[in-house]
Amino acid sequence: MYLPLRFKNGLSLLRINPLKRKNNTVSMSGGGGVTTVKPSSYRPQAELTLSIPTPGYGEPVSDRSKVTLNKPTSSSSASSSSLTTKKQKNTAATSSSSNQKKNWMNVALWIYMGVLLIAIVAIAWIFQSEISKLQKQSTTTSFSNSSYPVVLSPNGPDSEGNFGPNTKGTTTSGLAEAIQYAYDHGMLKNSGYGPDVVMLPILVKQGIYKVSSPIKLPSPGGSQNTLGFYLTGQPYSVILTDSSFPSDEWLIDCNGCQFTHSIISGIQFQAGTAGINGIKASNGRYIGGSMQNHYFQLRFWNFATDMDLGYNDDSFIEECQFNNTVIVDSPNGQIQFRNCVLGTVLIKNIQQLTITGGLLYVISVEGTVYYMLQVTDSYWANGVGSIQNRLLGSSSNASINILSCKNVLFANGKNENNINTDQLSIDTLLMDTVYVASYSTTDEPGYWITQPSNVKNSRYVAFQAPTLTENALLNLPTDVILS
Repeated sequence: MYLPLRFKNGLSLLRINPLKRKNNTVSMSGGGGVTTVKPSSYRPQAELTLSIPTPGYGEPVSDRSKVTLNKPTSSSSASSSSLTTKKQKNTAATSSSSNQKKNWMNVALWIYMGVLLIAIVAIAWIFQSEISKLQKQSTTTSFSNSSYPVVLSPNGPDSEGNFGPNTKGTTTSGLAEAIQYAYDHGMLKNSGYGPDVVMLPILVKQGIYKVSSPIKLPSPGGSQNTLGFYLTGQPYSVILTDSSFPSDEWLIDCNGCQFTHSIISGIQFQAGTAGINGIKASNGRYIGGSMQNHYFQLRFWNFATDMDLGYNDDSFIEECQFNNTVIVDSPNGQIQFRNCVLGTVLIKNIQQLTITGGLLYVISVEGTVYYMLQVTDSYWANGVGSIQNRLLGSSSNASINILSCKNVLFANGKNENNINTDQLSIDTLLMDTVYVASYSTTDEPGYWITQPSNVKNSRYVAFQAPTLTENALLNLPTDVILS
C-alpha cells in the first residue's frame, strides 16, 4: 500500500505493509530513488512525518540519502499529554487516598488518647476513693468520735463530746450520765442468747475524770438480768476517785445485773484513797449460758479489790494490770488471763483457769478448781519478802483437781513457800520444764511443798531446783535435779 506524502522539495510515496507487524517496511521514493525503512516496532496509532529533501539539479547525489524524522504531530502530543494527565490523576487519587488514610489514623489516635485519658482519670478516682476509705478506717482506729454514739471528753459537753465534767449536776465527770444515756438508748433483745440489754458503746477520751460518788449501772427489770456494757478508753484515759469518795464502795457496780458479751478496754482506774473497790461485773449468781466478756489493757491502782469477775464464763482478760485482788467465781466456766500482771487471784469456784504469759504473784483457792489450774510461760514471782506463798488454800476445803505448770520460773525470797498445801489438796501435780530459784543466800528459803502428803499424784519433767535443799523439797522423785 502506497500513501502519498508531501515533502518540502517534492512528492514521495510511502508504502506500508500492515500485514507483517514484525517486518513492516516503509518505502519512500522521491527524486532519485527509493528508501526502505524498517521500524523496530509498529505503533498504528502514531503518525510519522518524514522530511526528505529533494535535491535539485546540480546538487550532489549523496545528499539524496538524508532523511529527517520529525517529532510526532499534535495528535501524538495530545496522546502523550493524555497519558500524563492520567498519571497525574492517578497520583492525585493516590495522594487523596493517602491523605484520607492519614486523617483516619489521626482520628483513631485521638480516640485512643481520649480513651486512655478517661481510663487514667477513672483509675485516679478509684485510688482516691480507696485512700479516703483507708483514711476513714485509720481515723476510726484512732478513736474518731463519729464511731461512737456516746463520747465522754475532758471538756464535754461544752466543746466536744456528749458528756464530761461540765455536765450539769454531775459528781462523776459525766460518766454516770453517759452510762444512763447509753442504757436508755440501747437495744432490747428478746432472744435467750446474748445480753438482755445491749448498751450503746461509750468512748472515754484522753484525760482525767474525777469521781466523787459510786456509779451504779441501770439494772434490767423483771426477768431481764444481763447487760452488755461497752466502755472503751484512749491511751491515758484515767478515772480517779477523789478524797470524798466513800470507802468500801465499788467505783462501778453492776447493781445486781450480770455482764455478758461486754467489752471494757484501755482505761486506768485509780483510787485516790484506800479501801475503795474497782469494778463489780457480776451479781455472784449463776444465770446460765456463756458470758464471753473481754477485758483488755486495763490498769487498777490502789484498790482493795480490783475487779470481781464473778460469773464470767469463757471470758478473756488480756494485757491487764491488777496490783491487788481479782475475784473469780465461775463453777461452769473457763477464764483465761493472757499476758497480765496478777497481784492476787482469788478463786472461789471455777472449772478451769488458764494463765498464759505475764507476771503472777499469788493464787489463793477458797473453793474448788473442778478441772484444772494451768500456768504456762509465766514468771511466778516472789513479793520481795512480803508474800509468804505462791499458791495456797484459803479455806479448809480448798482443792485442785489438776495443777499443771509448764515453762514456769518460780522465785523465792526468805522463808517463802512455793506451794502451801496446809489447807489445799491437789489430786494431780504436773511439772514440766520448771525452774525454782531462791534469792535468799544466808537464810533458809521456804518449802517447795509444805505438806507433800496432800498431793496424791505427781509427775516432774525437766524440773530444776538447784538452790533448794532436800529438806525444802521433801521426798521429790529421784529424777529431780537439785544442783
